[in-house]
Amino acid sequence: MTSTYSGITALIIASLPSLSCANALQQDLHWEDLTDRTFRTELGGTGPYTEALGTDTIPLLPTLATRQKSASLVEFLDPDLRLRIETQPFTGLKDVHRSRRGALLDGEPVLGWIPAEHHRRVSRMELVWNGTVIPLPVQRFYDVFDPWEDDQGDLFATVSRSMDGDRVYAQLIVPHENGSAVISWIFENGHFVGRVVDTLE
Repeated sequence: MTSTYSGITALIIASLPSLSCANALQQDLHWEDLTDRTFRTELGGTGPYTEALGTDTIPLLPTLATRQKSASLVEFLDPDLRLRIETQPFTGLKDVHRSRRGALLDGEPVLGWIPAEHHRRVSRMELVWNGTVIPLPVQRFYDVFDPWEDDQGDLFATVSRSMDGDRVYAQLIVPHENGSAVISWIFENGHFVGRVVDTLE
């Protein structure tokens, strides 16, 4: 299948040895290369993908209600689930360098960085499912910068849930060179499965 993206790149967690999850994504893939049909279909039914990939024939997944929202945090609620994303101003400007690999912080790539006077960094992502905090490696969100804001200046994020309630897809959109990137964190049955990052021009 040929991608409708121009210059698409992707990142999915390669292995999660500290977590017990049989469905952990095992190699770097983007949406088109997901072999798990459930993940592929459901992710294609989230707002950012239906618009970018033309997957509007896939039924949209229901989204979680927003409990509170601002430029620095957004919190989503379901009867048995709460997901919170927080950002903070980032002041380590001298530590970020541009390279052929994109923006680097201490030699490691970061997502969402573009030249600007002020920056924000995702500082916390917490999912509580059935009263249990779901472990999420800090490095899987701490490298995300400058998430988009909506027309009201609030953090723009969406959280979708599968019809059976077993899977949750948390998504942020960040700037990327001349376009944008959609970052999706996938959770299933109380476990973090992996992260998908698709960029488009």
